[in-house]
Amino acid sequence: NVPLNVEETHANQSQALLPLSLAQPGHVGVIVKITGLPPIRQHLIDLGFVEGGQVMVHSAQQGSLIVQVKETRIAMNRNLAEKIKIQPIHENPTDESMD
Repeated sequence: NVPLNVEETHANQSQALLPLSLAQPGHVGVIVKITGLPPIRQHLIDLGFVEGGQVMVHSAQQGSLIVQVKETRIAMNRNLAEKIKIQPIHENPTDESMD
């Protein structure tokens, strides 16, 4: 089943889980799953990354991301961000509602 247009492609992507490492600046998502070894999962939970919580990507550089979870902005490398699976909610780079 190959999407025929951009809107259909975007709709299908919004239904799939996305590693946080692939989210673009302005993307907001709900954390659905934390993967990795138990110490890594616990570290992410301690930072505030919990299932059901929202996360927003503020910036993405070559090897790292700055994300906001709850009231805190956190810098992390893409390898760690890859452990966080999100369900995208919407894309709004000018949305400051999480600040």
